[in-house]
Amino acid sequence: MGLLGDIQHDILGSASCWRASLAKKRKYQKMTPEEHAERERHFQMARERMAYHAAKAREEEERKRKASDHA
Repeated sequence: MGLLGDIQHDILGSASCWRASLAKKRKYQKMTPEEHAERERHFQMARERMAYHAAKAREEEERKRKASDHA
């Protein structure tokens, strides 16, 4: 029973440490309008790349499906 109590104590200690680290507020630097615009451009480019690769994957899957239908 002592071992179980030790384990419970360790878990509770870890949980409180984890909560304390999450409770700390991050200090965000204020971004200029130019930095916001640059970040948005990067996100837009990433969204376009993801859409392109998703479309390519769908085309490849369709091509494989058609090839297996004809075989």
